[in-house]
Amino acid sequence: MSEPQQNISQHEASDALKSVNSSQQDVIINNQAPIIINLLAGSGYASIVFGYGMTEHGNLWALAMWVGAVVFILSISFLFYTYRLMGIKPTILPRSSATLKLQMITGILFALLVVGSREFRLMGFQYAPHLFSVTCGLLIFIISRKYPTGEFVSKMTLSSPKASSHE
Repeated sequence: MSEPQQNISQHEASDALKSVNSSQQDVIINNQAPIIINLLAGSGYASIVFGYGMTEHGNLWALAMWVGAVVFILSISFLFYTYRLMGIKPTILPRSSATLKLQMITGILFALLVVGSREFRLMGFQYAPHLFSVTCGLLIFIISRKYPTGEFVSKMTLSSPKASSHE
């Protein structure tokens, strides 16, 4: 009725975990979403930053923000859907402290770039929205390609040095 329990050694358990982690990473690396989705996400966010930097008293640059927001939300939604079809579950909330640190740093950086695009233009640097929006778009593209699931996985996590030190 119930199967007899088999005891496995710590070494076998750590090898099994390493195998699972490496197979998950292989799936993520070998099954990247189409690059056009990442480009659309980056350009949508860049449009939001550019529109915000150029807006004064509700002019037409606000339309760039709305169009950028729609493109960004649709592309990120399609990106999540694509990963779900591949069997990869991207996360929004961090699962580890390293991921939390990565998301906090990028969030602060994006906030500084968005606010800076407008403030620097108002201080007289007319090309700040152009420069900052391109920077934001490239960062979104790079981050979505490098960390497709939103999780930061270090090399130490995959090699699991703590498990081997108990042998």
